[in-house]
Amino acid sequence: MSRKNKKIFLQIDLIELESQDVKEEFDIHKKEFEKKFHQELKFINSILADSKTPKKEVKKDERIEGGGNTPQSPLTHKIYRNLAKILHPDTSQIPNADEHFKRLGDYYEQDDIIGIISMVNEHKMPLPSMTDEEYEFIDKQVRTRHQEIESRKQTLAWAWAKAKPNEAQDLVYKMLNLNIDDYEEWKKGNQ
Repeated sequence: MSRKNKKIFLQIDLIELESQDVKEEFDIHKKEFEKKFHQELKFINSILADSKTPKKEVKKDERIEGGGNTPQSPLTHKIYRNLAKILHPDTSQIPNADEHFKRLGDYYEQDDIIGIISMVNEHKMPLPSMTDEEYEFIDKQVRTRHQEIESRKQTLAWAWAKAKPNEAQDLVYKMLNLNIDDYEEWKKGNQ
């Protein structure tokens, strides 16, 4: 295995671990935040609903959910095909091949080269030979994933969870630009 490929595997393992850790922690913070600030969020939503700017309702089928609409990069396709031949449940001797194959298909549908390469590493397979442009593409995807991780850390729920306990509520009210008098009046009318 080339040094470049070793570096790719290490980078992807690290970014995948960090991404999973941050997502799990973020989900906990978000759930706790929504529970703790349920009334405040309801108040903010009522203000937004009363605003004069009409909001276009987005229907579920109009959302881009990452599947089917994403054209796969040639590199994603190349690595997917090599791995799919080995993981296909009809030919694979790997335990739970159907689960692995489904996960691979999900990564492919999302054009998630990081996920696909992590599966290549997980199954101790070599990467195909790649051009410098393909290595740059992977590096760009790693940087994009890192930006996604950092954007989760910039959310209100994350800031609240990381704030000192005696400053957390004030921080949230300030970030929401919440007028306490208006909120208290709204609360009296909605109990």
